[in-house]
Amino acid sequence: MSDRAEQWAARAVDSRGVLAAGVLVAQKWIVSVRRDGFSQTRAEEAFRRLEECVRVLQRGQMPVGRLRWTFEEGRIECIAPVAGGQGIASLFVSKDLVRAETVEQLFAEAESFFHS
Repeated sequence: MSDRAEQWAARAVDSRGVLAAGVLVAQKWIVSVRRDGFSQTRAEEAFRRLEECVRVLQRGQMPVGRLRWTFEEGRIECIAPVAGGQGIASLFVSKDLVRAETVEQLFAEAESFFHS
């Protein structure tokens, strides 16, 4: 699954408006960033913090199948379709540049490899 996750993350950051893409596989984040986005190190740290948020919500028995944080110029989009938080996919996007259809298509692809 990690090869598919790496390919997904690389394709995702080639999409207009996607600044970073990450997938949690086997307790390790696979991360890709746009060259004009932010650094690999900052993206990896942000994805680890995102994982902590998902786990806190799950422990509180909150449904976390889909999460979205909206900021002034961007959004963090996240899916956690696998029980126990073992599978998470997330996108950091530019709010004005990314199309909703792009996010939905990327997450549909990610969900398919979580369940295979």
